[in-house]
Amino acid sequence: MFDWKQSIWGFIIFQFLFISCALLFIRSAFLFINKDFKKIWIYGAVTASVLSAIVTLSHSSLSYRVFFPSLYSAAVCIGIGIIFLRCLKLKRIGRTILGYAFILWGLLTMALPFFAGTAWFITWSSLIGGILRLIIAVSTLLVYFEKIRSDLVENEAKYRLLAENAIDIIYRYRLVPEARIEYISPAALAVTGYTPDEYYCDPDLMSRVIHPNDLPLFDSFITKSLLHDEVPITLRLIRKDLKSIWVEQKHVPIYDAANNICAFEGIIRDVTARKELEHIIARFDRINMVGEMAVSVAHEIRNPLTTARGYLQFLKKKPECNQFKDRYELIIKELDSANMIISEYLLLAKDKVADLRYCSLNSIITVLVPLLQAAASVYNVYI
Repeated sequence: MFDWKQSIWGFIIFQFLFISCALLFIRSAFLFINKDFKKIWIYGAVTASVLSAIVTLSHSSLSYRVFFPSLYSAAVCIGIGIIFLRCLKLKRIGRTILGYAFILWGLLTMALPFFAGTAWFITWSSLIGGILRLIIAVSTLLVYFEKIRSDLVENEAKYRLLAENAIDIIYRYRLVPEARIEYISPAALAVTGYTPDEYYCDPDLMSRVIHPNDLPLFDSFITKSLLHDEVPITLRLIRKDLKSIWVEQKHVPIYDAANNICAFEGIIRDVTARKELEHIIARFDRINMVGEMAVSVAHEIRNPLTTARGYLQFLKKKPECNQFKDRYELIIKELDSANMIISEYLLLAKDKVADLRYCSLNSIITVLVPLLQAAASVYNVYI
């Protein structure tokens, strides 16, 4: 319809579209293999476009005008073929066919400037080029589907690896057409003592491992999870060795197209160690509470002892009680022993907070000596 080959601007537009198409091809190839696009291909496209425009404006022959676009496009096709052969990790034949088809198309395009004026070459190159493009189109679809399948298999392997190496039990419980375990991770053996195959063969095993006293709690949990947002539940399981353990279970309901629950997917975590720690903490809390009560009682006992000791010291000094002086001293000594036991008990029961500071040791000794001397004087010891 248009004699664009004889038009300078028409031919320049053709060259620009030709090079842009090649640049789009190489860009798509890098996207397909998830690699960073090399900017050298953009620089090559700009260089080929400028040189081709200069040659066209100089009124050169057809062979010279198509030289740079053909050279760049050939490099692109060969580069794409090498990329698919080396970088695309597919073991199917589609990758090989696609790679070599691009390389052959690049070689055919490279020969275009040298035989541009030959009629037989134009005829056969058009036929061969059309066949190669048809092969590339079909093999591109094959490679695309192969890559999708490979990615799905790889992702499935990753998720399965995560599930099978997890410490927690990951499971899927199917409700229709029959209630049974559809999948359970190998961690079930370490937690419950039963292998996944035992769960697959016995649909009722999942409910039998639950402690009988916790079955009503579990049934209530299932009912509530159908009506409200699911929250974790803590209950006991009976292992295969009849040992009771604590687990925390969390699951989410799976709905079908009719918005009916068809399955549950969840995680079961062994929290026995945490439960034992909670019991220890609770016991310590009770002991601490008893200790606080004992401290209060000890203070109440200490006050009357102090009063009794004071009156005994007062009576001991009276002349009429002089004959009972030894007995008074014995009673006072026993009261002091009781008071010392209470003091030591209060010292152990009291929470001590260290307040470390730099200070003078001499001043500390000066403060402590009178206190120590008062205690030592009872035993006739001088410090």
